[in-house]
Amino acid sequence: MITDKAVYNIHKGSIKRAIEIKDVGGLSKTIPPSKALEFTIHVPSKYDYRFSSQRRDQIVDIIKRVYITIFNNNCPVFCIGAKDLKDFTTTEKDMKKSISRFPTEQYQNKQEDILDKNVSDLKKSNTQEEETGDFDSKQDIRKKQLTANTLDTPDDESETDSQDTEVRQSMTAGARALFNRNKFPAKLEDFKIKKMIGKGTFGKVYLVELSTNPGKLYAMKCIRKDIIIENEQMDNIQLEKDILYTIDHPFLVNMEYVFQNEFRIYFLMHFVKGGELFRHLVQVKRFQEDQAKFFAA
Repeated sequence: MITDKAVYNIHKGSIKRAIEIKDVGGLSKTIPPSKALEFTIHVPSKYDYRFSSQRRDQIVDIIKRVYITIFNNNCPVFCIGAKDLKDFTTTEKDMKKSISRFPTEQYQNKQEDILDKNVSDLKKSNTQEEETGDFDSKQDIRKKQLTANTLDTPDDESETDSQDTEVRQSMTAGARALFNRNKFPAKLEDFKIKKMIGKGTFGKVYLVELSTNPGKLYAMKCIRKDIIIENEQMDNIQLEKDILYTIDHPFLVNMEYVFQNEFRIYFLMHFVKGGELFRHLVQVKRFQEDQAKFFAA
């Protein structure tokens, strides 16, 4: 069980161990070629917790998000291709012998990060707001929060182009259309990447423009098939697709197009500037009552 304070290992109705989130120093998880679904919670002040679960990725994701609410920073995640995490888990016996098995920096996977470079600026803004306690006088800070999840255009455009060349080429080669909600048909090659606006474990999200309708912007989630298969996430992706297919509400973002080729799946939705709700909750800690009512409605 995971709360906003700790991770609990509960067996037969009793708590075997409680790890406070504030004591967590990082997370490790196995990756292919390992077939194990192991993860380790590193607790430098005590000893580590190693576990195996079919819901490993969901557990790790929740811990990362709770960690952010406490530290306003990403929880370090180490991806290890060993058979298991035995050699990367500090046991109680190891602690008594002053042995640390904490992974080295080479194993840290920045792709696991949730927060981007905007976090430090937002943290500064939140500190200023807490000092004044005046919600109305800090409208500018709120505006910054509403645009936090949209990445600024990089200073080095050539670097971005280099990183995304493979995706652009894949799109140009075309893909099979699986779904089209719009009455205006479109092909994958009709969409042009403007910039990357987010990234996750299984792919990236791009701001794209429909060339046949200039000015029409979409958010394109580009998912690599090989990573999905390796992490056994096909069911989750299918569920996400089905939910986005079904949604039809003016206040919710739904699916507009779906394409796939040999290497990737592309989800296209209307672009809504502002970022995800969770990011804003992380920054303000708690919504004002009128804000909570608005989102709940």
